[in-house]
Amino acid sequence: MKIIELCSGYDIGYNGGITNYVRSLSDSLSLAGNEVYVIDSQKNIPNKLKYNFTKIKLINDELKPFHLNNSINNDDAKEFENILLKIKPDIVHIHMMIDLPFNIINIAKKYSKVIISLHDYSYICNRITMFDNNDNLCLNSNNGIQCNSCISMIEQNKYLKYIYDKFDFKNKSYVLNLFHSSDHTAKHEFIKGIFKNIDLLIAVSSRVKEIYKNNGLDNKNFIINHIGNITANNFVKKKNHIDGKIKIAFIGYFSKYKGAELVIKFSEYLDSNKFEIIIFGRIDEKYLDVISNNKLISYFGTYQQDNLSQILESINLGFVLPIWEDNAPQVVFEFINNGIPVIGTLMGGIPDFVINGKNGLLIEPTDEAINNIANEMNDEDFNVLLQSMSCNILPTKSVEAHNLEIIDLYNKLLK
Repeated sequence: MKIIELCSGYDIGYNGGITNYVRSLSDSLSLAGNEVYVIDSQKNIPNKLKYNFTKIKLINDELKPFHLNNSINNDDAKEFENILLKIKPDIVHIHMMIDLPFNIINIAKKYSKVIISLHDYSYICNRITMFDNNDNLCLNSNNGIQCNSCISMIEQNKYLKYIYDKFDFKNKSYVLNLFHSSDHTAKHEFIKGIFKNIDLLIAVSSRVKEIYKNNGLDNKNFIINHIGNITANNFVKKKNHIDGKIKIAFIGYFSKYKGAELVIKFSEYLDSNKFEIIIFGRIDEKYLDVISNNKLISYFGTYQQDNLSQILESINLGFVLPIWEDNAPQVVFEFINNGIPVIGTLMGGIPDFVINGKNGLLIEPTDEAINNIANEMNDEDFNVLLQSMSCNILPTKSVEAHNLEIIDLYNKLLK
């Protein structure tokens, strides 16, 4: 089988959620005897990694400056077609299309079976997070109409955006709002037509599928397939007997969208004699002063993935508290596969993996909900619940199991 995996925006060696996934999947497909090509962009990252697949780059060897364009067609599409003509693939599997024209999908359909995996919301929202320019959650673009006022023409042009970013405007949002854009409905209609005609649409969680369908982006062959995680291979069953304080970990980028302010709010309500909160990962600088004066929170900086299991050995609970519809947060898998119950928000893919009261607790991302759950956690009976949830934890899907599912999907399409 000849397979193209498309993952633009970054070099495939980049250590990120989608690139890590595509790299692992492509290696596995190659080792299974398939002829696999990965199309990426940006400069090669100097590393000693050797791949079992063939790497291909599009026209530019460097990613264009990221801007919020609605490009339907450009020279990248022509170059992509040349690649298809040379390889003659059986399957084109699209994972990420940062700064590529949407017509690439139609071109791929001319030459092969086409699958799109929905790892994010980029086909609905140019900002991807589905937060508008006023920092409000926007779950429906109203056929692109909402985007016209949310996204400025300045943000859509890489040259204007470069100039804009260089100037220190007193009120940046005011300047952006002077120049509304107008091409989002056309883009939305174009993508709606593309999605109907591809061979398979894969959502990484139930919520991702729901949001896409609510925005009119659908397909008769639209499935949910949870990805695997390497930590499932070394699943740890913890007894979680508490010796001293209950340690709660936040792993990842400590930012507003990822729930930084919810963590801080928890620290205001939790009993400091019973709990401590530990943060590992990058941090938005604006929170450094806040947490440095917080008696419950300790920040330990960034970490290496290889050290994660060691970091989590002494952890009793995990915080995964995004305020955006986080698609299928890998950190949930990492906590669960290390035997750690999760306190998560009812956002994105989290409810697909965290079952309330069984292997974790689910809450709305509100002050009232945090206050209520913190009161329960401060209660003496919470230790019994924590141990019970630890005993109920089962491993998530392994990378190997997921890859076999993908190969099976490919074979079914080709039949």
